[in-house]
This record gives sequence, C-alpha cells and structure tokens, in this order.
Amino acid sequence: MRYGRPMSASASLLGRLVGAVLGLLLLLALLAGLAGMVKDNTFEARESVVIEAPLEAIHPFVAAPRQHPSWIGWNDAEDPSLQRSYSGPEQGSGALVRWQGELFGAGSLRIEEATLAGGVRWRQVLPAGVESRGEVTYERLSSERTRVTWREWGSVPRPHGPFFVGLVARSLASQMRGALGFLAAAAEGRPPPRATQSATPH
Repeated sequence: MRYGRPMSASASLLGRLVGAVLGLLLLLALLAGLAGMVKDNTFEARESVVIEAPLEAIHPFVAAPRQHPSWIGWNDAEDPSLQRSYSGPEQGSGALVRWQGELFGAGSLRIEEATLAGGVRWRQVLPAGVESRGEVTYERLSSERTRVTWREWGSVPRPHGPFFVGLVARSLASQMRGALGFLAAAAEGRPPPRATQSATPH
C-alpha cells in the first residue's frame, strides 16, 4: 500500500531548477573568490589645492593630529559618538591619534615624518582591514602662496576587496578635495566652506 500523494512533475522540475540555481551561485562565488585572490587590491588617490598662505602656516595643521579635526575631520557631526585619543608628541614623528565611533568604527593614524622640506607622511589603519599610507607635500609658489598635494594609497582585504578598489579611490578623492578646502580655510584664517562631502574622521 502506498501512502500520500506522489510528487508532481512540476514540483520535481522546480526542485531541480532550484538546485541548479544554487549550484550556479555557489560556483560563481567560488570563481569570484579565486579571482579576488589574484586581482590587484591596491588603490591610490591624489588631490592638490593652492592655498593663499605660507607653508609655515599650513604645516602645523598637517603635522599635528590634534589639529586634524579642523580640516580632515570636518564631518564630526555625522557621528556624535566619535571619540579620539592622542599619544606621543603633539606633532611630528610618533604623534598618534586613535578614534572610535558607531558610524566610523575604529581606526588610527601615526605620523611617520613631518618636515617643512619633505612634508608630512603617515600610516593609517581603517575599519574592515583597510590599511593606507598618506603624504602631504608643499610647493612654495611665493612667500604667501603654497601648493599643497595630498596623496593616499593602500590596499583592501582579499578576496572581495579588489572588486571595490575603484570605488574606494573615487570616494577617497572626493573626501580629500573636501578636506583640502577646509585646510585652505584654516590656514588662510577664513570661515570654513560648507560641508558637502563625507571625510575620514581623524
């Protein structure tokens, strides 16, 4: 004696179809993972601004992490929970800032070099395993005019990070343009521009 109703042909076909789709999705995920292990996972962005101020007036804002909120961290209102802690010297090599916030997550920035001639270089650790290095260099155009160039480069975690390096670079460039506008205002002693982009919190 046979109990119950036999599975209909349509139900059997649907089951095979679902199995095939799931198998295909799994295969695509595996292929994407393999591709991510060999795809370039580095990014780089560069932006410049001409500031109507001598480089001696600009340098302290860049070399001292405690001054970074006046330009790099101009979007603090986006994350009221953001907190910073500082260690090491006030400015120059070894100066360190760490931050923690519900929106921005946890990260740190350490100044590695800071001179008027060579500019400022740092190493940064961001959420999601992203690491970057940055540098700000100066070109004296006149006694009261300076070209400031900010370059940032780094890598994103594998296997899926490499597929987003273009997005990371474009977003970073946008943030850098906004921050340099705030740096110019701070160094020139004028009101900051209206915030229109998000920036990294340090």
